[in-house]
Amino acid sequence: MSWREDLRPASWRGVSFYVERADDVVGRKTSLHKYVQRDTAWQEDLGKDASEYTLDAFVIGNDYMVARDRLREALLQPGLGELVHPYWGTLQLAVDGRVRIAQSTRNGGMATFNIRFVESDEKTYPTAISDTRRSVASEATLAESTLAASFAAAFDVLKSADFVATEASAVLSEAIDTINDAASSIISAGSEMTRFVGLIEEMESSVARLVRAPETLAQKLIGSIGGLLLLNDTDDTTSQPYRAPMRSAVALTSFGEDLAAVSETTPSRATQAQNQTALTSLVRRAGIVAAARAAADIDFTSYDDAVSVRDELSELFENEIVLAGDAGDDAAFDALALVRTAMMEDITARGAVLSRLGTFTPDVTMPAFLIAYQLYGDASRADEIVARNNIIHPGFVPGGVALEVLLDA
Repeated sequence: MSWREDLRPASWRGVSFYVERADDVVGRKTSLHKYVQRDTAWQEDLGKDASEYTLDAFVIGNDYMVARDRLREALLQPGLGELVHPYWGTLQLAVDGRVRIAQSTRNGGMATFNIRFVESDEKTYPTAISDTRRSVASEATLAESTLAASFAAAFDVLKSADFVATEASAVLSEAIDTINDAASSIISAGSEMTRFVGLIEEMESSVARLVRAPETLAQKLIGSIGGLLLLNDTDDTTSQPYRAPMRSAVALTSFGEDLAAVSETTPSRATQAQNQTALTSLVRRAGIVAAARAAADIDFTSYDDAVSVRDELSELFENEIVLAGDAGDDAAFDALALVRTAMMEDITARGAVLSRLGTFTPDVTMPAFLIAYQLYGDASRADEIVARNNIIHPGFVPGGVALEVLLDA
């Protein structure tokens, strides 16, 4: 194939023309520093300079004026455009300054253009970016206050028979044990664990007093559930161990499912049932709010990962929102809905810029670094493939087995 066959048909913004000559200017921005009593200078490199492309172009034919006008109009449009350069292919450039157009009766039926294009970026302006993580934390704090107030308004053991307080104490003890069990799944040590254990022990020793002080009880329960998020023993926000507090908080959303329903045969039994519902609802709702807080601190590894967590939490929120609405608890309904919205917006926004998950099946057994190079052109990402697929030996990735990998990364 000759060099002529390699030339591309030239065009600007889709308008075709012919090229007689093409000149390019490339280089780097520099600043030359000269010093007294020194024979040499120091050239400071200030980065790559914008490349320039100058074309001596023309349109020709009996109807050349139509082609001339179309090209002239395209050259007058502002901003970046697509130049198909006969030698360099497709480029995103801007017209640099004026364009000289020449026509003559001697060369009738033709118009020539001297055009200079230059590399350019679209002008950008400062934009306000919403801190979606902070929004989750803010709505969660407001929701916790609302949930505490709703609980205090619904929970009461002072105006009923003694057994009502006894039964409420039993449910509270069950709640404390459940929160303590949730903490046991988190690998943690140090001062935060010591503080958490102290709070649990304090609640266990004062159950009878707490059921007679619903405001304090609500604060203690919400505080202990929020304390789960402080027990993390790793700083790797992308790792699965970092998600242990969120998983522990999610586990609380099933609290009360195994408790026997109370038959509301008397006013005291009706109060007992109301207290049990208030306690179980508070633990579940504080758990899902805490899970939303935890999710806001997670750095997701893929779009699919983010969407999975978002949808799981959204469904849990939806369940509690429906229950609050059915119970006529408008304050809790609104508070949970606001946290859900903030959580959805946060994870959606952060997940949108992440790569999607896909699969890759090596034909034969090969080292992980070779797979990483084939997929990403970067052998150093072998560890990512090994960790994501729990590969036993990175030097021998089995052939014929589909691997989970990031696409477009």
